Amino acid sequence: MTHNGPFAVAIDASENSKAALDWAVKNLFPGSAQDACELIVFNCHTDTIIPMRTRVFGGGAASSDKDYDEWHVTKTRLESQNLLKQAEQRVQELNPNCKVHLVSLVGEARDALCDAVKEYKIECIVLGRTGTSKLERIMLGAVSDYVLSHAGCTVILVKK
Repeated sequence: MTHNGPFAVAIDASENSKAALDWAVKNLFPGSAQDACELIVFNCHTDTIIPMRTRVFGGGAASSDKDYDEWHVTKTRLESQNLLKQAEQRVQELNPNCKVHLVSLVGEARDALCDAVKEYKIECIVLGRTGTSKLERIMLGAVSDYVLSHAGCTVILVKK
């Protein structure tokens, strides 16, 4: 299989996301292409803070909004890094020859992924399809639906 740009997978903590990662490694690089496996793995997190006067976190009350904000940003970044490291380990289990590039994106997932497709010149991005109903997707706006409509590349949706 010849291609012009890198392949990517967007992950979160869902089972469909894990299925998408497995599918990408097994199907985008079959047979002899496994030696040329190079995959960018994206995870999105937001540093958006919910304003409140007093918050409880980490077992105690926050002394200020600034304390909570710092804790929240650190927590979401660490969660993103942990998910990416788990994905890297999974890719290595499936194909030890695969080069994995981990990218933690900040922002709303749908916009951040579409921006990353442009920035990294992605040829194909694989996403886990949500388990939401059509009504929920209409009301909430599923990330996969948005990326499918707005990304400037091939989008593959995988459902567990």
